[in-house]
Amino acid sequence: MKKIVTEIILVSLLLGTFLPLMGGISGEERVIRIVDAETGSASITLGSETEPLPPEGYAFTLNVTLDGLTNYLFQYHVAVKFDKNKVHCTASWVNLNDPNFVFYGESPIVVSVSTYNDEGFAAVSAMLGTDYVFPGRQEIHHYVNVSYGLLCQFNFTAISTGNSTIEFIPTESPDYYYFTTFLMDKDEQYMSFTSENLTLTALGSSILSAKVRIYPRALNLRSRGKWIMAFVKLPEGYDAHDINVSSILLNDTIPAEIKHIKIGNCNNFTVSYLIVKFDRAEVISYILNNTDKHRKFMTVTLTMTGKLMDGTSFEGSDRVKIILWIPRRHIPMHHRRCAKFHP
Repeated sequence: MKKIVTEIILVSLLLGTFLPLMGGISGEERVIRIVDAETGSASITLGSETEPLPPEGYAFTLNVTLDGLTNYLFQYHVAVKFDKNKVHCTASWVNLNDPNFVFYGESPIVVSVSTYNDEGFAAVSAMLGTDYVFPGRQEIHHYVNVSYGLLCQFNFTAISTGNSTIEFIPTESPDYYYFTTFLMDKDEQYMSFTSENLTLTALGSSILSAKVRIYPRALNLRSRGKWIMAFVKLPEGYDAHDINVSSILLNDTIPAEIKHIKIGNCNNFTVSYLIVKFDRAEVISYILNNTDKHRKFMTVTLTMTGKLMDGTSFEGSDRVKIILWIPRRHIPMHHRRCAKFHP
């Protein structure tokens, strides 16, 4: 009898130790997170303030993870919303072969993905299979018990600079109907959880840096030619056809006139550059009004600014040699003879 009582006490102690684990944990301890796939961080900074945002944007991958003991998980749905003017979702998926996947090794698995960039949200869902018991066709759902796992992944592209947030759409949100985030157990009951969103900062210079080459390379200010030519090449990924020629100014003063757009070949790469022209008399007048007229030779910097058709600004500069004609001052002949004897 004493032995039986001792065994009962031991079993009670064991059950007291393990039953809390078997029963799961509260929603406050179960967390769904959106994190950067590379760093595991809930905050991402992309790009540089000194470089323009590339035309293809900044691509990045996000993981959605479940952290905290979750028993009887049968189905889940992950729905996120984002600023459609800042980012686009390019792909969403479940990696069935990833050992971290919450349903890894289970079969069958039903997966569904949805992306609505025009509305600014995307969703991924996964559900385990169901068995039927006869008679009455009673459903018995498969389920897993997990403490940590990968729910799904998203590929995004930052298409504009600035700050934004990629956040979960709450369970039973009235604004998104079926596109919400939830965990469901084998009895088709919602499971409580907390969520952590992701913040994104996309950096980029607001002005594209263009390459500008001005001809002639040496400008004689007594020249009576009609035009100054300039070649403009935008950074890789941008096309010269995108330039709004009417917006181009030389040193914020002299407007440009288009000559033509040329497609060239450089080191086996096809490049396009814009050729524009500026009124030579206006350029000379500007230089004379803004330089030291007592120097015959000098170098000046001419800066071209403009905008693309979408409003993006660009800027580029080039240095040009200047030949300034200085009339010889009249010196009487006897002064010239005396001058050679003096330093």
